Amino acid sequence: MVKTVNPLDVVVGLDVGRSGVKLAFRFNNEVKTQFIPSVVMPAKKITYDTNAKQTAENTVELEGKSYFVGETAIEQGAQQTVGLSNDWLKGFEHKALLIRSKRLLNSYGIVPRLIVVGLPVSTFESNAEILFEQVDEIFDCSVQPVPQPWGVYQDFLLNDEGRLKNSSVSASREKFAVIDIGHYTTDILLMSNQNWIQESSGSTVGMSKAVAELQNKLGASGISATTIECQSIIKTRQIKEFGKYRDVGEIVDDSIPATVEVVVQQTRNLLESQARTIDHILVAGGGSDCVYKHLNAMWPQTTLVDDPRYSVVKGMRKFGISTALSQPSLLD
Repeated sequence: MVKTVNPLDVVVGLDVGRSGVKLAFRFNNEVKTQFIPSVVMPAKKITYDTNAKQTAENTVELEGKSYFVGETAIEQGAQQTVGLSNDWLKGFEHKALLIRSKRLLNSYGIVPRLIVVGLPVSTFESNAEILFEQVDEIFDCSVQPVPQPWGVYQDFLLNDEGRLKNSSVSASREKFAVIDIGHYTTDILLMSNQNWIQESSGSTVGMSKAVAELQNKLGASGISATTIECQSIIKTRQIKEFGKYRDVGEIVDDSIPATVEVVVQQTRNLLESQARTIDHILVAGGGSDCVYKHLNAMWPQTTLVDDPRYSVVKGMRKFGISTALSQPSLLD
C-alpha cells in the first residue's frame, strides 16, 4: 500500500537572497524558518579546527573544488556577501548555497517534493528558467519559481495549511501592492483580483546601497569595516571596538536616507497613479523598518506585515502547499 504524502511535510519555501538564504518548512508539526548567510569563499585547511562539526556542515564540494559557506566563511575571513549583480545565478556561489540549503533541510529529515523559489521582479522573466534548472539539479524535485513579493501576498492570504484565512475570502478579490525591501533589490508587486499587474511592478535598489554608504562614512572617520560587518551595524547601530560596543546610530541614520529616497520615489513611479484604488499596501523585507513610515505617510492603507524578514519565504511555502493540494501530481 502506497503511503499518502502530506504536503505540509514536503513543501519548502526557499529564498536565496544576496544577504542570506531563508527557508520555511515544517518540522515536528511546527513551521520553522532558518537563515544561512549568503557568504561563500574557497575552503582552506584549518590547522587546528575547534569547531570541526560546523566546518564540515558549512563545507560544500562543487565541480571538484571545496567552498566554505555561511558562518564558517565569515569566521574564516570572507569580506562580503555574494551576488551583487543581476547574473549571479551563473556563478558557483548560488549553487553552493543551494547545496548547503539541501544539507540543512536533510538535517531535519526534510526531503522536499516541491520547492517554491523566488526572484526579483525585474529579473524574473530572464532568470526563472535558470533558477528552475539549478534547483531541480540540486534537489531533484518539483520546482516553482515565483516573483519574490508574491510570497508576501500569499503569506497575507493563506494560513500554514495553504488555505484561505477566514478574513481573506473577500481580500482575495481586492487590490494589493507589495513592497519587499531586500538587500540587493526592493521589489514592488501590484495584484488586482489575484491578477499580476506587470506594468505597475518592478525593482529598484535595496539596502546594500545604504550598507555601502555606511562603509564609506565609517572609512572617512578612520574606521575600516567589512561589508558584512556594516550589514550588522545597520541593524544593531553599534560597532565593536577593543572589547566594547559603541553606539554609532547617528552615522547609521545618516547612511540610510539616500536609499530610502530612491525606494520611495521608484515606488511612487510605479504605484501612485493607482494608489487611491489599492486596498492594501504590504511592506516586508529586512529593510522594511527604514522605509515603512515614509510609505505610510503617503498612503494610509500601508501596513507592515507580521514577520517582515521571513514573510516572503513563509508565503512561498503556503503557496506551494495550496498548489500541491490542487495538483497532487507535483509531489510524485
